[in-house]
Amino acid sequence: MVATSDNVLDSTTPTGMMLAYVMSICAEWERVMASQRSADMRAKARREGRYVGGQLAYGYRAVRQPDRSFLVEADPEQAKVVRAMIAWRLDGWSIGRIRRELNDRQVPTPRGGGFWQQNSVNRILTSPTLLGYTMHQGRVVCGEDGMPVQFAEPLATDEEYKALLTMADESKKTEFYGNRPKKPVTETYLLKDLARCGNCGERLYRYSRTRPGNRPDEPIYRCAKHRKNCDKVPEILLPKLERVVIEAVMGDLDDTEVFAKEFVPANDVADRLVKINRAIDQHRGDRAAGVWDGDDERFRQIMTRLIDERKRLEALPQTQAHWRNVPTGTTYGQRWAEADLEGRRELLALAGVELVVCANENVPAPNWWKEAGPNRAQAKIHSRLVYLRWAIDSV
Repeated sequence: MVATSDNVLDSTTPTGMMLAYVMSICAEWERVMASQRSADMRAKARREGRYVGGQLAYGYRAVRQPDRSFLVEADPEQAKVVRAMIAWRLDGWSIGRIRRELNDRQVPTPRGGGFWQQNSVNRILTSPTLLGYTMHQGRVVCGEDGMPVQFAEPLATDEEYKALLTMADESKKTEFYGNRPKKPVTETYLLKDLARCGNCGERLYRYSRTRPGNRPDEPIYRCAKHRKNCDKVPEILLPKLERVVIEAVMGDLDDTEVFAKEFVPANDVADRLVKINRAIDQHRGDRAAGVWDGDDERFRQIMTRLIDERKRLEALPQTQAHWRNVPTGTTYGQRWAEADLEGRRELLALAGVELVVCANENVPAPNWWKEAGPNRAQAKIHSRLVYLRWAIDSV
């Protein structure tokens, strides 16, 4: 633009040029302020638990109301799937077994097609959205009181969610070899995740070994690093290794009663205290990471309220959440006779079975073998040494 038709603004003159610059700066300022006002309005709406658009977590849907606003509610079909996943997980199913069950039932994935993956299942079962919380940029949205905002009915209770997180933490660890590495997706077999290489500590997986002539392939257990850097790979015939484990463990536990793990929730005081500590940690973490949404005064007000409430609750009697063993009325022998392959593998895992296979006598035994304890066995299959132990005492 050079000049207006009424000659009020003529950018060819010094005065007109100055006015044009001022007007462009004001227009840019207004654009930025409008964007900020819109972001502030959306942030306020989120803090009030209102839906402001975007993709919802699996299990929820947005429903338009007569006043043209949206209400978030549980999606009938997806919520049924999520609650089934929660029940399976709390019943002791692995993430992999849940994934297979969903694929076998041809349940649509969150994106509407393809196959369920373990990461997707694990993400759903550990997301705070199970409690109906609002999420923004991967963080739980908190209200003016500093506590998480609930935008819809929860799909899991607080006790169920705590149990799911506890199981997720436990699945990342193993007692003897530190953090578990990622493993390839494989079929179910009896000693899956239970047997390890005595040389490198990796899991033993099921493979098929080709035999000469027209003889059928034979199943074996072999270290996952057999083609990498494990120089003492223990190959062992699958039927022989499984027979040793079954005879040792089930021979000892056949008449032993099976105990199931039951989650005991915290009382209201301890439950409220956990939520407040979680909110305090989130606010401090957001501020340290530079993603705190607010000024310093608001941060001080929220933290003061939360810390005062924490002090008040800490002075009251508490009952912490914990697991306890509950008798089932059935023995390991009865369960074993009724279970399928997956059920038997989970029964061995419930008994705390752990075994290490060494290629030969030059590979040292695991450290736990030196410890005293009745629930263990040793076997030699050809030149392979098998060290086995389980955690359940026979009666």
